[in-house]
Amino acid sequence: MSEKFSSGTKDPKQTNKQTNNQPQKEEIILQSITSLQSDCPCLTDPPLVPTEHEIRTLEKAAFEPISLRKIFDMNAFTVTYIGDIRGPADAVSEFNGTLRRVYDGGNNPILEARLTVPAMEVLHDHPIAFILSSESTSSSFVMDINRTRMAAKQTEFIGSKCHFKISSTTNGNVFLYNAFTSCQDQVHVSSYFKTKLSQRGKGMLSFEETEELKVKRYYNFSSSVDGEKASFSMNPVEMLANGIKLESLKFQFVALSKNKNDLVAFNVWSYDIV
Repeated sequence: MSEKFSSGTKDPKQTNKQTNNQPQKEEIILQSITSLQSDCPCLTDPPLVPTEHEIRTLEKAAFEPISLRKIFDMNAFTVTYIGDIRGPADAVSEFNGTLRRVYDGGNNPILEARLTVPAMEVLHDHPIAFILSSESTSSSFVMDINRTRMAAKQTEFIGSKCHFKISSTTNGNVFLYNAFTSCQDQVHVSSYFKTKLSQRGKGMLSFEETEELKVKRYYNFSSSVDGEKASFSMNPVEMLANGIKLESLKFQFVALSKNKNDLVAFNVWSYDIV
């Protein structure tokens, strides 16, 4: 005869079934959390107090422009731009020109960047620039040339004497990056953090899509008007849970030319963090 149970009494078989399933559920949850934390650039156990880490001490940028000159060749009808730049020994060119060492300064030699373009090309809209990068210093430098300037040489460059430092602070699941830029003679620069984000199923995100994520408070940027301070904050746990990945993070500061006769329109210094 089958034994009946009242509505207020649990079936022992059902109870055992639930008990046996419970460890499996807990194991699945723990595995999910472990997997999430292993893919996440954050602390497994968020500290109760913020912890700060210095990423870069206050010092000059890895690249320092020294001079830029322009030579016009009547026979070939070309314009050659020659830039002398002090930079890391492992610096490489990322522009359609040449880069060679002209003075051996140890870890900071003087490099000559050379770029020749047809004379009529300076009237076109596409940019003419020297682009250099260094893996050992996680740095890159862009010198954008003003095609319409008639000056033959330039030896002073806004922003070349600036110093900057970067630090990070971890507060629970929130990562905060801060940058401070100090320039002589009250030189005004623009400083900011720049990111590249991807999302599962979409790939790399456009500017509009990243702005939408900013509205959702996955991350945030801020920069002071004077260019001295910049910050970037993100919640990597929330981002990862929604399939969002930080592909790259870099700090940049830009110095615009204020002299209408300068050959250089602006310089950009970058420092890679991620």
